[in-house]
Amino acid sequence: MIEIPPEPIHIPGSLFDVSLNIPEKYRKLLPGETVIGEIKLINIRKIGIVPVRVEYFLKDAGENILFQSVETKVVENEITYLKELELPDDLKPGYYMFLIQVKYGEDLALAGYPFKIIEKEPSALAGLAAFLTDVKVLTIAVPIMLGFIVMIILLLYFIHQRNKNKRP
Repeated sequence: MIEIPPEPIHIPGSLFDVSLNIPEKYRKLLPGETVIGEIKLINIRKIGIVPVRVEYFLKDAGENILFQSVETKVVENEITYLKELELPDDLKPGYYMFLIQVKYGEDLALAGYPFKIIEKEPSALAGLAAFLTDVKVLTIAVPIMLGFIVMIILLLYFIHQRNKNKRP
């Protein structure tokens, strides 16, 4: 089944506009990594230097809020900045939405950009460990390894005996 990513969100307000972009390299992440958003906030009406309330959200596909933070930004004309969100370690694979909401009085501007959480690729060592913990493998591998160890011990014993007999 092909999973279709959600569309980016962009809803400008009447006084302010906000845009959010996630750079390509941050669009597919592992749980616990950091997502980075490029944010551009514009004072459309040029109403002077004003403080605006900026809220950041992380939502899952079911619109559940997984993270929320708030800060105040002072805007005269336009500001551009990067915002980092550290992702929880327990996120399940799938699409999530990084959202930003800008409030000034009754004015509201909203932007969002999707990104995907992917499963960690198992390493070769993890694959070997999983293979070796399989009961069927252990019932075969353990006797074979013990046989090799016994053969090595016997070989070393015979070499020692031969060298001992050769000494005058």
